[in-house]
Amino acid sequence: MLPKFITDFFNFKTLVILLIITTLIIYYPSLTHPFFQDDFLLLHLSQANSLTDLLHFLKPIANFPYRPLATHFFYWFLQSLFGLNYVAFHLVTLSLHFINTFLVFRLALYFTKHRHLSLFGAYIFSISATHYMTLFWIATAYFLKGTTFFLAAFLTYLAFPTSRRRRLYFASLVLFLFGLLTLEVLLLFPLLLLLYHLLLEPLPPLKLLKTLFPFFLLSVIFLLIRLVFSTKPDLPDYQFVFSLQALSTLRWYLLRSFSLPEGIKFISSKYLHLVLAAAAFLPLLFSRLTAPSSLPKLPRQLSFSILWYLLGALPFFFLPHHLSIYYLEISTVGFVLLLLFWLQPNLKNTLVSTLIIIVLPLFFLANFASVRAMQQSHWVSRRGQLAGTIIRQLESQCRFTAGTAPINFTLSVPKNLSDEARIVTSDFRAVTLYCHQP
Repeated sequence: MLPKFITDFFNFKTLVILLIITTLIIYYPSLTHPFFQDDFLLLHLSQANSLTDLLHFLKPIANFPYRPLATHFFYWFLQSLFGLNYVAFHLVTLSLHFINTFLVFRLALYFTKHRHLSLFGAYIFSISATHYMTLFWIATAYFLKGTTFFLAAFLTYLAFPTSRRRRLYFASLVLFLFGLLTLEVLLLFPLLLLLYHLLLEPLPPLKLLKTLFPFFLLSVIFLLIRLVFSTKPDLPDYQFVFSLQALSTLRWYLLRSFSLPEGIKFISSKYLHLVLAAAAFLPLLFSRLTAPSSLPKLPRQLSFSILWYLLGALPFFFLPHHLSIYYLEISTVGFVLLLLFWLQPNLKNTLVSTLIIIVLPLFFLANFASVRAMQQSHWVSRRGQLAGTIIRQLESQCRFTAGTAPINFTLSVPKNLSDEARIVTSDFRAVTLYCHQP
């Protein structure tokens, strides 16, 4: 048990407030990160003036990812409410992040039945540097939305057997359907349900088949839609490589999960990040050695969490030329569950419980340093800054007269950045959006 002075100070409400504050400290700069690159394309594609236009959002587009809820409908809805106010867009995505954090807490509570340990898991998830791109770049927030549906569908499915209310089962199916319309990784969701039953909650074969068949059927239908009508971009970076190189890619993602920033090789403070990550995680990894114990379900719980991690980013382990931390959004949940399952058997040991409290600030420092390092060096920040410069020019130079195009407009960027300016404005679609040029 924890010493009384610690339990008195770190009560549940205090820890909730700590989670919110530390998350905001790390990620508040994302609120002022402007639209850029794919944002302008999606803002352009999500223009709708009628119900027919909205229904067209559901139509697959060749060589364009089929994520109508996360892209077309999301941008249309927020653009209708807030116009081109990217701060409002970021407030919505940050709110989604907190919703996901709450869902992670509920999931951890379901498995561990321990409120403080579950909140510790939610804290690890919430401040993780793996959310850098999904919170700083609105266009990648489809992984946030997909994670919301993934977790909501899974939690609703878990509630079905205990309540025996069939509407929860159908609610899980509907949430899964919405998830498929948001993020293609949810095609693997039925496999997670299968693993859950095989490892943790066995069902008779016929009942298992009857229960999971609708989920697999929806996955197959959406997979066929994507293969026939909405193929992946025909670009070298998006070519799958099925080889042992996937192990190297997996190692890259694992290091990101341990709070190391993307592009650490090119960061001058890389040794500081290594020390902070080691200080935060190694005590927890070795905590079992101080108070070894065993539970009958522990190997299966650890296996389930590891397989969740692998399944959550499985397709991307075979994309060695397109490494990106936003692919870890769902996998991070498996990473959190792995840590919690690892720690739970020894929570009654005072040393282990106190150790969890001690590493809280170390987790914060490791992820704070990683996010700030990426703000300084990552291409998302660089292009966001350039887009911000261009947006300010557009807002100041565009002059309107009724029903006509803007006059006296010039775009001033350094010559060596002209190509990048074309990229960050999505072939100058930003001009059309901000200046309403025909």
